[in-house]
Amino acid sequence: MAGAMSALSFNIVPSPDSNDHQVRILVDGADLLGDEYLGLDPVDFFAQFNAPKDTLLVGRCICGVIGCGDYLLDVRRSDTVEWIARDVVARFNAEDYDRVLSAASNDHSWETQGRRIERLINAEHAGAITTDGYDFDWASTRFKPGVLTLHFVKNIGLPTYAYRLVDLSWDGCTDESALRAARRYCAEQCD
Repeated sequence: MAGAMSALSFNIVPSPDSNDHQVRILVDGADLLGDEYLGLDPVDFFAQFNAPKDTLLVGRCICGVIGCGDYLLDVRRSDTVEWIARDVVARFNAEDYDRVLSAASNDHSWETQGRRIERLINAEHAGAITTDGYDFDWASTRFKPGVLTLHFVKNIGLPTYAYRLVDLSWDGCTDESALRAARRYCAEQCD
């Protein structure tokens, strides 16, 4: 029926194949990505909404790598929001769309302890720069048990970047242990 509005919802689930989580997008209750695509990790997916875009990345190849067989949508916004891709056209009421998107992006109930720690450290150390010019990029607890990995990056002349991975020990049990390890490192190594 022409002019009918679609209903949008999100389901965030673990993605063991890519060692992260994925946002499954439901349009009128049907999974937009089907079996052909993995959803994006919630951090990557919701970061796209920080600035309005005409194109939205909603799916990645089942190998888990962004840039390999991506699923992109064209986005048109007025008093409605339209998603257009392949044979999919979905139209949402703009207020409902914004409300659902805000609720999903602020819902952290899906997080494991490790993912919560990553979010807290990423927020706390955003903008940190080491004394030798490496920018804090991200934190992960997913590489090795009891190890918090910090990633720093430095632009050494486009398109070349240098990076540094720093492994820090934490007790593997308490958020505060991981937060303390990151704070200690940044206090000693960052401006």
